[in-house]
Amino acid sequence: RIVVGEMLERRELEAANRCRQCWMNQRSCICSQIHALNFSLDVRFWVYIHNLEYLKCSDDAKLLLNAAPGRTEMFVYGRQGDDER
Repeated sequence: RIVVGEMLERRELEAANRCRQCWMNQRSCICSQIHALNFSLDVRFWVYIHNLEYLKCSDDAKLLLNAAPGRTEMFVYGRQGDDER
């Protein structure tokens, strides 16, 4: 798990030029195109993703995070604190 944590930290540094919400390159940011979802029920989403998907712009988890930010929480396999929660 220590190796995974170090890898995630390195990937975060490498992604400095990406949008922190959609993970796309700043020039290709899609955040303004994502509309908020409305729910008639009080629902919550917990998204558990593999560490290799973290910060990839092809990962779909970011869409749910942007469309329902107050209702969605993302956990990353191997990220410190996430596996314990």
